[in-house]
Amino acid sequence: LITISKLINNFSIKRCIIIIAICIPFISLTATSGSRGALVSMFFGLFVLLLFRKTGVITKWAIIAFAALVSGMLITYLLQTNPIMAERFLNTVETGDTGRNLLWDAAFSIIKDNIFIGSGFEGVKPRMFAYSGFYMKPHNIFLYIFIACGLPGIILFLIFLTRLAKLLFRYFKKSGDSLNLVLFVIVVFNMSKQGGSIGKILFWFFFAVLIGSTVHIMSRNELKK
Repeated sequence: LITISKLINNFSIKRCIIIIAICIPFISLTATSGSRGALVSMFFGLFVLLLFRKTGVITKWAIIAFAALVSGMLITYLLQTNPIMAERFLNTVETGDTGRNLLWDAAFSIIKDNIFIGSGFEGVKPRMFAYSGFYMKPHNIFLYIFIACGLPGIILFLIFLTRLAKLLFRYFKKSGDSLNLVLFVIVVFNMSKQGGSIGKILFWFFFAVLIGSTVHIMSRNELKK
């Protein structure tokens, strides 16, 4: 997505050929991993990148339509050549099973019974085991925080994400560069399918970079706060 962003901002045939050559191995690697989430987040990020590109409305939607056509052809090819990925997508389409339904149902039941006071981070897995029979996290950062911290915790986390999203949008309006906004969307999307992501340094590294990218557009009063 970073390389595609550079191509969009400064298009040339030579740059296009180089970037396509760089992207193909990464797409193949993502497909061979068998991860539906990784593949979906990649194309979802591309859609957001094109959606926030500063151009005319007709041109923008023409580019999105072309990208959707190419993405559809690529996904069809990947499903035809990767039986594991094809089976997982088919199972999702036919049954609606994302592979996390049982965990999420249990998480919602836990939240319903303990909506205000959480069980603490150490209490998430025991609660999940009691409700689902699986000693594991709910594979969704929002459900994970709600179970651990209750209603106050999830509200504070959503406030943090909302404030960061507003700053990134202000940065986009000022600079016209939507890459940071796209990275934010992808990070949140991937955190939404990983329960323990709040404890992973990689995600907070991305948040730190994104916050740092917005500092120069903040007023002095905002910086003091």
